Amino acid sequence: YATGLLFHDRPETELIPRLLEEAASYMEAGFRGVKMQVGRNFAFDSQLIRRLRETLPHAPLMADGIHSLDLMEATQ
Repeated sequence: YATGLLFHDRPETELIPRLLEEAASYMEAGFRGVKMQVGRNFAFDSQLIRRLRETLPHAPLMADGIHSLDLMEATQ
């Protein structure tokens, strides 16, 4: 799997399309799955995961919370 989809210092409205393009490029390069960074905020993370699933419907998706989520947030 490819590890990437890191947060950048950009507005969230710009960031999600860029991360989707990045994820698609990993699949085109032959990776079978993608690990993403989560923990920016719940609304952003939820939208990113939903959009990634739409973009890559059959790819394994993994998440790295980088120690930013508590138990309640992580289980949502």
